[in-house]
Amino acid sequence: MPAEQDQSTPQQEQGHPRWENIWAAGLKKGDAFDTGRVSPALQQLLDAQALPKGRALVPGCGRGYDAIAFGAAGYDATGLDLSKTGIQAATALLAETEPKPAGPVQFVVGNFFEFGGDGSGGRFDVILDYTFLCALDPSIRQQWAQRMAALLAPGGELVTLIFPIGKPLSEGGPPFGVTLDLLTELLTPVGLEAVEELKMLPDELCHPTREKRTGLGRWRLKA
Repeated sequence: MPAEQDQSTPQQEQGHPRWENIWAAGLKKGDAFDTGRVSPALQQLLDAQALPKGRALVPGCGRGYDAIAFGAAGYDATGLDLSKTGIQAATALLAETEPKPAGPVQFVVGNFFEFGGDGSGGRFDVILDYTFLCALDPSIRQQWAQRMAALLAPGGELVTLIFPIGKPLSEGGPPFGVTLDLLTELLTPVGLEAVEELKMLPDELCHPTREKRTGLGRWRLKA
């Protein structure tokens, strides 16, 4: 049973009822922010076995496509989301997925800024951020970076699929605009170093409508 959320925590300030209301209204696969499938860029990394093995975390997991993909690649995967209805949808998708993932997959209702805070959650070898940072108010981006570093195991990797690049912050959100340089500014001070040069993704590795607005950054927590 998930713990009751603390109303003072940063992510609660981003409008927990907003996300729950969207899911409760009957969000269908492929609608709004539901992409309908695993992120192509993540699938390419998994197919190439380019990421550290072990435990994987997907905060803001939604219907769970990416968490299930981690499980299919043999990871011990956790999908985390504020929305109870969203997690129910992810659990239902997992139940109907065939063949079953090779690794265990669990879905948890919880707040990213509190998750694992008591040490019981352990640390993760890989964390994926895709449209999670951009859903948070820009005022708490430094807290996002600090929490990512706290949840990663030494030598663990944070994969950031950076979206929406090119959208001015003045247009508001979510999603709030981001840049490639922003990730360097946020993550370097908390002990993460780039595994490779940040880059824009080719169209075939982007979800439809997100072409030319999505980048890739891979970051390793210094051991």
